[in-house]
Amino acid sequence: MPESSNSSDSSSKTKAQQVVEEAMKYVNRHNPYAYCGSGEALTDANVNKLAKAHKNDSDAHYDHLKPGGKDYDKVNQSGMECIDCSGLTRKVYKKFGKNLEHSSKSQYNAGKDMGWKNAQPGDLIVRPGHAAIMGDNGKMIEAKGWKWGCTNDRKPDSQYKAIRLVSGGSYASSGTTSSSTSTTTSSSSFNVDAAVKYNKARNYSKSDWKKIQAAVGTTADGIPGKNTAKAIYSWQKAHGLTADGKCGPATYSAICSATSSQSSTSQSTTQTTSTSQSTTSQTTTQTTTAQTTTTTTSSTSSSSSSSSSSVQINVSAAVSYNNARGYSKALWKQIQAIVGTTADGIPGKNTAQAIAVWQKANGLTADGKCGPATLAKMKLK
Repeated sequence: MPESSNSSDSSSKTKAQQVVEEAMKYVNRHNPYAYCGSGEALTDANVNKLAKAHKNDSDAHYDHLKPGGKDYDKVNQSGMECIDCSGLTRKVYKKFGKNLEHSSKSQYNAGKDMGWKNAQPGDLIVRPGHAAIMGDNGKMIEAKGWKWGCTNDRKPDSQYKAIRLVSGGSYASSGTTSSSTSTTTSSSSFNVDAAVKYNKARNYSKSDWKKIQAAVGTTADGIPGKNTAKAIYSWQKAHGLTADGKCGPATYSAICSATSSQSSTSQSTTQTTSTSQSTTSQTTTQTTTAQTTTTTTSSTSSSSSSSSSSVQINVSAAVSYNNARGYSKALWKQIQAIVGTTADGIPGKNTAQAIAVWQKANGLTADGKCGPATLAKMKLK
């Protein structure tokens, strides 16, 4: 497809950069996902209309957009839209003279495949069943699904095509993106050295830096180096803050707020111990379910004695459930930091056990499964 020349934009931004910025508006305002939505206003009437039209579709899901649903607070809000994956790509590209059908299957044949490894910002990233736009952080801008809404947190893989509908995608590596915009830029377009210098000048303790690093998903070594600045930069973008890699008062406050659950848990819980029932059989008679049931113990010390409460969960089932969520590695690191376990981004047995203890401490069903209710309690939905 030849590039349209009908745009009157007189700025220095490339067409690809404009496409990325337009798509990122959905991410920055946390627009929910609406099955078969094509960009109509997110209202009760339009949600009900879509639900009625697709009531027999097995993939249709609208409960999150109805009263009591996790995203209902965004329904009837100005600027919010009913949008799904191919609806987002169709609407964004239409603003730049590209007419795509509202179908990922059709968009899959919209142009020449450049190869997913050669994808540039602004490219259409598509496979049968899903469509997205390449962001300038190496990850897809997409209406990911009803559980996640519009996101920019995962990379494409070999099942995707990269179709170049607009030019100028090399802008991200040249660092020409204006720092005054609120949209995503590549990590190379901010001054890493300046961020590191700023961060080292803060009066944060090594312990504070470890908490910050755990929250933003990087190695928690307490040393605010380049990797920490880059991780802060990505975290700032994902949370609608000025993305400069500097952990100033606004960013620090936002991180503290996001991890407040972790702080309260770590203050009230001194130790989380998991043992198989074959180990605890020395003190209990429960030995028959050692391979599938784990006893998770949370002990809180007082001045003269300690009290403990046990949470029995099916660890294998919890691990299987968690791995099927489709959460990004960065999100799992945030979850792990909140529940007080190693933030490695891998939802294994220790993570399930720590989640169970956290759930019990926060009045949730303690099953070790990090579903919508647990994410909401963590303020990560």
